[in-house]
Amino acid sequence: MQCGDSQVYGQETLWYHPIVSGIMHLAGRDEVIPLSIPQKTRTEGTITNIPVSKGQCIFISISGYNRLKSLWGDNADQWRPERFIEGVMGSQKAGVGVIANILLEMQAILIELLENLEFSPPPGSIKIIRAATGITSPM
Repeated sequence: MQCGDSQVYGQETLWYHPIVSGIMHLAGRDEVIPLSIPQKTRTEGTITNIPVSKGQCIFISISGYNRLKSLWGDNADQWRPERFIEGVMGSQKAGVGVIANILLEMQAILIELLENLEFSPPPGSIKIIRAATGITSPM
């Protein structure tokens, strides 16, 4: 992989650190959500679907989904731009048009920032953490 491949870095960054960490949904009717991967319970049972009642609030974790080793491989919890070159994303593709537009905007902004500003960490020892605040932001 070449250092100038900013599109691959951008794709991996948006995949690994999604801007929106999850989606809230209010069920409009009673429904049963099938699971593509059965889940084991603490009592040795297995869950293959989730019953949802009308009015129930559901949180869908995009960050959690993007870290599932059963879908993305053993290195799902690592930042690896190579996965987009190797084709590891396979059938797990989202709307290409939306992602392409976001990546183009992100590249244009990044180029402007890098050409016109100087970046350095603040003096002293700091710790930056990832915080869920509705949208992902460093704190």
